[in-house]
Amino acid sequence: SFEELEKAINGVLISNVANLFNRVISFIQTRHAGNVPDAELDPEVSGKLTEAAGVYERAFEAGSLGQALRAACSLAVFGNGYFQRKKPWETGDPAALASAVHLVKGVAVLLYPYIPRFAGRVLAILGIDKPRWEDIERQGSRMHLSDERIILERIEIESIRSAIDGKEAPGRPTVPYDEFAKLDIRVGVIREAEEIPAADRLYRLRVDFGTEVKTCVAGIKGSYSAEELIDRQVVAIVNLEPRTVRGVRSECMLLAAGGEPLSLLRPDRSVEPGTAVN
Repeated sequence: SFEELEKAINGVLISNVANLFNRVISFIQTRHAGNVPDAELDPEVSGKLTEAAGVYERAFEAGSLGQALRAACSLAVFGNGYFQRKKPWETGDPAALASAVHLVKGVAVLLYPYIPRFAGRVLAILGIDKPRWEDIERQGSRMHLSDERIILERIEIESIRSAIDGKEAPGRPTVPYDEFAKLDIRVGVIREAEEIPAADRLYRLRVDFGTEVKTCVAGIKGSYSAEELIDRQVVAIVNLEPRTVRGVRSECMLLAAGGEPLSLLRPDRSVEPGTAVN
């Protein structure tokens, strides 16, 4: 059904798989200039990769494609939990970082027969042109990740229904260009991130726009840790009327895509804080 399709793509592929890819790759890109630490893999991760590859291979050979796909997705679930548990943004543990990248590689190789375009883009970021089975468990030499960003949007059921029915999906009201042109959208860099007491989803951020630093209240706690946000480039509307949220004056609004987890928008290459978005 349409609802099952939405659940499979939004709930499994994006919330689970793409979340792992985005968190690990963007962390290495922004905090380590794309350089993956040259460290021995965590034995726990090596064992998990071997286990997942075995389950996947047996299922694939038996023609149980659904079971093979579940093995790949289960490895991604483990990867998300591993990355969160090891907290490399706090510890700086090179083995944990290298292991997380190899988990991304393993999941991407397993998913390649199902979603070759998306998995292929992820593998290309890792420097793998043509994935091979042995890439799942192989620990290569020092790796460098390219600057490409991972973008995978959630699907909207009405859009799919309308495409199949030959109808245009209902959209939001149009906005006069003059109204849109009033928005001042700029690139900023998050310098500070702290939790707001008694707020489950909110951070108080200090965002550097070059000539000024603005405070932003953002409901992204379920998508990013505070440590992951530091020094991250973001795109924000900077001329909205300020409003007070939980006692904190918010002076700008970050732009993000998707539902949970949210994906903060940012340029595909580093630019100066305060650069206008045209």
